[in-house]
Amino acid sequence: MNNMTYEKYKDSQVVKGFINHFNVNSVIKGKSHWCPRYMGRKEFQFEIKEFSESIDKYSWPSSFLAPEDSYGYFENGKEVKCESWLETKKCLQSLSKGLKKSLNLKDDGRVLQWCGAILSWGMGSAGDATLKKLIDLYNKDQLANYINGIRCLHGNESVNLVDVTQLFKNSTVSAFEKDWMSSGLSKIIALASENIIILDSRVGAILCEYINDYLNKNKKNIIPIELKFSWGKGRDSESGISVRRRPLPLENDKNHPEFKRNSSWYEQQIKASWLIRAILEENSELFKYEGGIIERIHAFEASLFMLGYNLNDTSESQYKDKLDEKPLDIINDLKVTSEDIDIEFWIKDCNNKFIEFKNNKRKVASYFYSNNPEISLAAFRTIMMRSCEFTEKGANTYFYNCRREALEASI
Repeated sequence: MNNMTYEKYKDSQVVKGFINHFNVNSVIKGKSHWCPRYMGRKEFQFEIKEFSESIDKYSWPSSFLAPEDSYGYFENGKEVKCESWLETKKCLQSLSKGLKKSLNLKDDGRVLQWCGAILSWGMGSAGDATLKKLIDLYNKDQLANYINGIRCLHGNESVNLVDVTQLFKNSTVSAFEKDWMSSGLSKIIALASENIIILDSRVGAILCEYINDYLNKNKKNIIPIELKFSWGKGRDSESGISVRRRPLPLENDKNHPEFKRNSSWYEQQIKASWLIRAILEENSELFKYEGGIIERIHAFEASLFMLGYNLNDTSESQYKDKLDEKPLDIINDLKVTSEDIDIEFWIKDCNNKFIEFKNNKRKVASYFYSNNPEISLAAFRTIMMRSCEFTEKGANTYFYNCRREALEASI
């Protein structure tokens, strides 16, 4: 697969088979979707009869500060807000133009400002970890050179995936002197390029679900490398409750892996972009009103984003009600299992810390959360209750306190 180019990829039999399947199964029958409450937006549930209808449901309330020199794309230094697809599309087009212009000027300071705006739009304070990495790169005068190196790969129609792997693993051009990737960096790479999608946990999850639907309906029990992608755990941003992004497995329980923060993520970003492009080239009617192939690719990506928030067929409120009815140790939907986190290790470790800290629950909670910043509320609660005599209410309170303190520290 590493020697695959776009032309070879789209002509492979498994890709052609999936495209044929998607053209008649772009809506998974009987599946409803829902969008969570976020930044004042109320939750809502929706169903679609055609794949293209999902773009009409697009909603991502966000805001960011325009760079001090916005080249006329925004008002300099002013707050920009967007939510609908039309608003978001215009913002992303301007963010992309501004970033590309700064990259062409090789102005690290301006590049950093545009990257910060992109991260604020797409991730809010959750993008701070990626921003800190970029600041380190800026301090080494390598930021523009690094992103431009990636753009060179995208500008080559015959780009080879083996080149991608070498780019990330070569410490002389690697952004962080190691093989590292993130959802935030995926957004920056996409907007610095022409035909590359943003590949985050939501897009990856629903893409994997579509592929498994195709493989199951065709009685296949192996995920071919051309169609192998990844997904990431999801959490409601306000409640902290986990949402299902683990795709339904094949009939033999095989499944796509979770995202790893290395070059495999970037390879998949290119592969997913190739797959979407191939689908659109076969289906000229899909998103034709968006414009050219680049605009259509991003509309397709935005549709996947809306469909991939939670793969459960239920609303958020119903989901929470079901959680409240279940004992903590058997919440299957939350996947609080050893494959997500070594629960038994952390119970024992936190119990030892409880003794070491002289029964100080706050110190134990802070210690555990600092070592597991991506922990779900359910897993945090389970471990605290079983290791340190927390009540359920007390564990919930400490979880939110730890999360708030971590966010404040990152600003």
